[in-house]
Amino acid sequence: MDLIKGNGQKILIVEDTEENIIFLTTFLNKADYNVLQARDGKEALDILGSEKDISLVLMDIQMPVMDGIAAIKELRKLEEKGQKDPMYVFALTAHAMAGDEERCLEAGFDGYIAKPFRIKDILKKIDDVIKKD
Repeated sequence: MDLIKGNGQKILIVEDTEENIIFLTTFLNKADYNVLQARDGKEALDILGSEKDISLVLMDIQMPVMDGIAAIKELRKLEEKGQKDPMYVFALTAHAMAGDEERCLEAGFDGYIAKPFRIKDILKKIDDVIKKD
Protein backbone atom coordinates (compact mmCIF):
# COMPACT_ATOMS: atom_id res chain seq x y z
CA MET A 1 0.00 0.00 0.00
CA ASP A 2 1.38 3.43 -0.94
CA LEU A 3 1.02 5.71 2.06
CA ILE A 4 0.32 9.41 1.79
CA LYS A 5 3.41 10.91 3.41
CA GLY A 6 3.58 13.62 6.00
CA ASN A 7 6.55 15.79 6.81
CA GLY A 8 7.10 15.18 10.51
CA GLN A 9 3.93 16.97 11.64
CA LYS A 10 2.67 16.16 15.14
CA ILE A 11 -0.58 14.24 15.49
CA LEU A 12 -2.18 13.52 18.85
CA ILE A 13 -4.06 10.22 19.15
CA VAL A 14 -6.57 10.19 22.00
CA GLU A 15 -7.74 6.63 22.42
CA ASP A 16 -8.18 4.22 25.34
CA THR A 17 -7.92 0.98 23.35
CA GLU A 18 -4.30 -0.12 23.18
CA GLU A 19 -4.73 -2.02 19.90
CA ASN A 20 -6.06 1.10 18.16
CA ILE A 21 -3.19 3.19 19.55
CA ILE A 22 -0.61 0.70 18.30
CA PHE A 23 -2.30 0.39 14.89
CA LEU A 24 -2.60 4.14 14.33
CA THR A 25 0.85 4.94 15.70
CA THR A 26 2.50 2.31 13.51
CA PHE A 27 0.96 3.59 10.29
CA LEU A 28 1.28 7.28 11.12
CA ASN A 29 4.96 6.83 11.99
CA LYS A 30 5.50 4.94 8.71
CA ALA A 31 3.84 7.87 6.94
CA ASP A 32 6.36 10.26 8.57
CA TYR A 33 4.15 11.81 11.25
CA ASN A 34 5.28 12.31 14.85
CA VAL A 35 2.67 10.74 17.09
CA LEU A 36 1.73 11.78 20.60
CA GLN A 37 -0.65 9.63 22.63
CA ALA A 38 -3.27 10.23 25.31
CA ARG A 39 -5.55 7.64 26.92
CA ASP A 40 -8.43 10.00 27.81
CA GLY A 41 -9.73 13.51 27.25
CA LYS A 42 -8.12 15.00 30.35
CA GLU A 43 -4.69 13.70 29.38
CA ALA A 44 -5.28 15.07 25.87
CA LEU A 45 -6.05 18.55 27.22
CA ASP A 46 -2.90 18.41 29.36
CA ILE A 47 -0.81 17.50 26.30
CA LEU A 48 -2.49 20.17 24.18
CA GLY A 49 -1.68 22.69 26.91
CA SER A 50 2.01 21.86 26.96
CA GLU A 51 2.91 20.72 23.42
CA LYS A 52 3.32 23.15 20.56
CA ASP A 53 2.71 22.67 16.86
CA ILE A 54 0.23 19.80 16.99
CA SER A 55 -1.24 19.68 13.49
CA LEU A 56 -4.21 17.41 14.15
CA VAL A 57 -5.99 15.41 16.85
CA LEU A 58 -7.70 12.03 16.33
CA MET A 59 -9.99 11.58 19.35
CA ASP A 60 -12.12 8.66 20.46
CA ILE A 61 -15.57 9.49 21.83
CA GLN A 62 -15.98 6.90 24.59
CA MET A 63 -13.10 6.98 27.09
CA PRO A 64 -12.68 6.89 30.86
CA VAL A 65 -12.00 9.99 33.01
CA MET A 66 -13.12 12.48 30.31
CA ASP A 67 -14.85 11.42 27.10
CA GLY A 68 -14.23 12.93 23.69
CA ILE A 69 -17.36 15.10 23.69
CA ALA A 70 -16.41 16.76 27.00
CA ALA A 71 -12.81 17.18 25.83
CA ILE A 72 -13.71 18.80 22.50
CA LYS A 73 -16.10 21.22 24.24
CA GLU A 74 -13.36 22.20 26.69
CA LEU A 75 -10.81 22.60 23.89
CA ARG A 76 -13.16 24.81 21.87
CA LYS A 77 -13.75 27.00 24.97
CA LEU A 78 -9.98 27.47 25.31
CA GLU A 79 -9.77 28.40 21.63
CA GLU A 80 -12.61 30.93 21.99
CA LYS A 81 -10.80 32.56 24.94
CA GLY A 82 -7.61 32.78 22.87
CA GLN A 83 -5.79 30.41 25.23
CA LYS A 84 -5.21 27.85 22.48
CA ASP A 85 -4.80 28.23 18.73
CA PRO A 86 -7.63 26.63 16.73
CA MET A 87 -6.87 23.11 15.54
CA TYR A 88 -8.47 20.30 13.62
CA VAL A 89 -9.94 17.48 15.69
CA PHE A 90 -11.51 14.38 14.16
CA ALA A 91 -13.80 12.07 16.12
CA LEU A 92 -12.84 8.39 16.02
CA THR A 93 -15.86 6.42 17.03
CA ALA A 94 -17.59 3.09 16.90
CA HIS A 95 -20.83 5.08 16.95
CA ALA A 96 -21.93 4.67 13.36
CA MET A 97 -25.67 5.06 13.76
CA ALA A 98 -27.77 7.64 11.95
CA GLY A 99 -27.22 11.03 13.55
CA ASP A 100 -23.91 10.19 15.26
CA GLU A 101 -21.81 12.13 12.76
CA GLU A 102 -24.05 15.18 13.15
CA ARG A 103 -23.78 14.98 16.96
CA CYS A 104 -19.99 14.89 16.73
CA LEU A 105 -19.89 17.87 14.38
CA GLU A 106 -22.33 19.82 16.56
CA ALA A 107 -20.15 19.12 19.62
CA GLY A 108 -17.21 20.80 17.87
CA PHE A 109 -15.35 18.10 15.95
CA ASP A 110 -14.14 19.01 12.46
CA GLY A 111 -14.68 15.54 11.06
CA TYR A 112 -15.86 12.05 11.83
CA ILE A 113 -14.18 8.70 11.24
CA ALA A 114 -16.22 5.58 12.01
CA LYS A 115 -14.57 2.44 13.38
CA PRO A 116 -13.52 0.12 12.00
CA PHE A 117 -11.54 2.54 9.89
CA ARG A 118 -9.19 2.11 6.96
CA ILE A 119 -5.77 3.66 7.38
CA LYS A 120 -5.76 5.05 3.82
CA ASP A 121 -8.99 6.96 4.59
CA ILE A 122 -7.46 8.44 7.73
CA LEU A 123 -4.26 9.39 5.90
CA LYS A 124 -6.30 11.07 3.15
CA LYS A 125 -8.25 13.14 5.70
CA ILE A 126 -5.03 14.10 7.49
CA ASP A 127 -3.40 15.05 4.19
CA ASP A 128 -6.40 17.20 3.19
CA VAL A 129 -6.28 19.10 6.50
CA ILE A 130 -2.53 19.59 6.64
CA LYS A 131 -2.40 20.84 3.04
CA LYS A 132 -4.95 23.54 3.99
CA ASP A 133 -2.52 24.94 6.56
